[in-house]
Amino acid sequence: MLRQQLCNSFAPADRTLPAMLTHQAERHGGKPLVTAGDTRWTYEETATAAAKMAGTLRMAGIGAGERVAIICSNRIELLGLLLGCGWLGAVAVPINVASRGPQLQHVLANSGARLLVIETEYAENLAMLDPSALALEAIWTIGAPGEFRYPLPSLPRERGRVREGAFGLRRGDENARNDL
Repeated sequence: MLRQQLCNSFAPADRTLPAMLTHQAERHGGKPLVTAGDTRWTYEETATAAAKMAGTLRMAGIGAGERVAIICSNRIELLGLLLGCGWLGAVAVPINVASRGPQLQHVLANSGARLLVIETEYAENLAMLDPSALALEAIWTIGAPGEFRYPLPSLPRERGRVREGAFGLRRGDENARNDL
């Protein structure tokens, strides 16, 4: 029944994440859509968060079809990343927070992810990686900058940079967002 409703609500050309989220935001506005922990997003806030994350990813050089690896527990930022990737047409690669060593190396290498977004709590999962064998150009953290208890492996200089802070925005950036 829900499938039929969605098919009737959205013409085939409008069955994109941006179109569907925007339509539902216009339709349901301030009604709550999702709750994660103490954070609740309305339909409008969810569409806005997805669009902003897509813009942040685009500004970082991520485009449609490119991979974004994510190591994150179930929290609102995970939803923002998943929806932002979908909005942009990028491919979210969620990775189990328990992945380490050869398993994590394989997933990151096989996915070809250019960006890794990791919750600071899981930074030590990166300890045994060989970054020279990865396509990673940047690592963004979810959480306050400077919370790492284990240093991140350094990425080769010619391949990119490592940026710390919520969603890769450096402390002091006027556009820094710690609330998404």
